[in-house]
Amino acid sequence: MDRKFVTRRVCEILGEAGFDAYIVGGTVRDRLLTGRTSGDIDIATDATPKQVKKLFSKLEMKVIPVGEKFGTVQVLIEGGREYQIEITTYRSEGKYTDKRHPDEVKFEKDLIKDLERRDFTMNAIAFDPINRVTIDPFNGIDDIDAGIIRAVGNPTERFEEDPLRMMRMCRFSGKLGFLVEQETLDAGIKLHKLINKIPAERIRDELLKILGVENLTFAFHYLRITGLLKEILPEVARLRGIPQPRRHHKFDVLTHSIQTVSGLPRNKPYLRLAGLLHDIGKLEMAQNPPYFAGHDNDGVKMAKDILKRLKVSNTKTDYVLFIIKRHMDGFNSLRKFSKKSARRYLSKIENVKWLPDLHAHIVADIIASGYWKPQSIRQVDKWMDKLFTVMEEHQPFTKKDLVINGHDLIKLGIPPSATLGRIQQSLLEEVIENPDLNTREYLLKRAGELFHDL
Repeated sequence: MDRKFVTRRVCEILGEAGFDAYIVGGTVRDRLLTGRTSGDIDIATDATPKQVKKLFSKLEMKVIPVGEKFGTVQVLIEGGREYQIEITTYRSEGKYTDKRHPDEVKFEKDLIKDLERRDFTMNAIAFDPINRVTIDPFNGIDDIDAGIIRAVGNPTERFEEDPLRMMRMCRFSGKLGFLVEQETLDAGIKLHKLINKIPAERIRDELLKILGVENLTFAFHYLRITGLLKEILPEVARLRGIPQPRRHHKFDVLTHSIQTVSGLPRNKPYLRLAGLLHDIGKLEMAQNPPYFAGHDNDGVKMAKDILKRLKVSNTKTDYVLFIIKRHMDGFNSLRKFSKKSARRYLSKIENVKWLPDLHAHIVADIIASGYWKPQSIRQVDKWMDKLFTVMEEHQPFTKKDLVINGHDLIKLGIPPSATLGRIQQSLLEEVIENPDLNTREYLLKRAGELFHDL
């Protein structure tokens, strides 16, 4: 039983009970664009949440009141796999004082009342899968055919209700390759400062979605000309127009950064965020062209502030800062890079499991120069291969790789202290230089000597 069948069955159950049932939102839009449904399926009905819960509970289906206050319940249906279908009661909304939730939600019996509260005409289309009827009161199909993003009704009112819709406008442009209708764009330009009323977490999540679109050039064009980029990421906005050495780069720093993001996997949003931020340190170095020496270190300091502002978790922050801090390593480590050099390098980096993503970033960075540089890519690949070879051969590069541990040293009479840690580090450095020394006999003997000499 596939999702299409499940959706139809849910609508049949509602219809047999005397209620309306329409598929609404992005599912309808994507079906009109591609002929296929994608993402979550939302069903709109005139049944109240209480009626929906009672109806599906009688059929022994699991019902979750995920947003009952706003008219939404979720039905879980087993059909070879578990399907989650959200069913929302027609509603109209009052003012959005907090710029997130309506102050008042009124359940309606009229589908049109429900559709007119939505953000863009392409998302205000309903489809009845039983009778194969499409309801399109705001000509969203015409706008889809024309490749246009247009607000439902008055765009100023739509953006004042929820300013995050302005960022969604930019995301949809990049996702679909659509242009923004002029009145809608003008409202975004006029109201862009309202984005500062949106909680940082919502801005962060929408930004990550934007970074995952196919056409970043469209998305960032609208982020920039509306003024949203300057409000959300002023450091990134200031990268526009900063020139780079023509010998190495065809683009300014902002264009290069966006091109780098485009070269990274779309299913890795935080790697793409690192790609966007990797060269922000060049702002500090802009007065010292042409090579921006040290911009990676300056970038880490600036990115730390940005990530804190966006309320990115500590783990994700560490990951993004790792990519920024290390994104020049592939260029700085190319000459005479031996297995010994690889062990030294691996002993210093923050997390070896992030190396594949660092590799992907460095290659994307090279390609985003605007010039074809196969030799540079081959050199970086060779450097990374050396690192992976050391790891695959289990060559020692961390204290955990030593054949003795802290307990062994304590048994030798070395007290658990900073001294023990220094001795372990000295042993590791010797083993990195010569892995053959990683034996219990040698390390215990050498540890005793080091302790005696301290």
